[in-house]
Amino acid sequence: MILVAFYLLFTKKNHPMKKIILILVLALSVVLSANAQPHRRHRALPPRTYHVAPTPPDIFDNTGDIRLHVAGEIGFTDIGGLFMHQAPYHYSAGCMVEYQTSRCLSLGLGADFYGIRHINEKIFTSGNYLNCVPIYGNVRVNTTGFTKFFAELQLGYAIPTNQISLGQPEGTTIVQIPTQAKGFYSGAAVGISFYGNNVSVGFNSIDIINAETHQPLYHNGSNRKVMATDFYLRYSYAFPLN
Repeated sequence: MILVAFYLLFTKKNHPMKKIILILVLALSVVLSANAQPHRRHRALPPRTYHVAPTPPDIFDNTGDIRLHVAGEIGFTDIGGLFMHQAPYHYSAGCMVEYQTSRCLSLGLGADFYGIRHINEKIFTSGNYLNCVPIYGNVRVNTTGFTKFFAELQLGYAIPTNQISLGQPEGTTIVQIPTQAKGFYSGAAVGISFYGNNVSVGFNSIDIINAETHQPLYHNGSNRKVMATDFYLRYSYAFPLN
């Protein structure tokens, strides 16, 4: 048809179908050329994804950690009789299981073997050490970081393991009283912790009772209870259990 159109266009100048055929040929050429183009399908773009950087772990958040503390403690003289002091020094060794409930708070349960000694031989007239096993709960608050400062409180009950004679003055004589370290146990300390090492200073006290009557002992002529109370230096190492 394109050839026919060119033939009419250039040979028959006054042919009546010349313009109509020419228009039809051109229209058909446009349609055919459009159909000859490859069909482009619209492809859906993949859904846009956003990369969210993970939150870096808090290296100081040790919530849920369980630790086993193995400890040793030395008590020093309570100069001046502060805290109704009756035992110039003591020693103890024991362990405690600690659970970190939050970044700054932990709870523990422990037991120590505790030996009390008085320098003045006129007080303990038989034997040098008054022994017991305090079983206690521990509450500790601490700062965060690799090096932590902490304060802790211990409350519990002391179970006696022996008894000794205590010389109690009554008038001009000294009465020998069988004595045990038994009853309420308490302690408080401040310290520093670094890489499992814990060093603290504080004080603790244990009730002293009459082993025969199981009643508290009181200072002669006063209502002050006889208690073993010492300042102490304590060291422990915390082994992780989880």
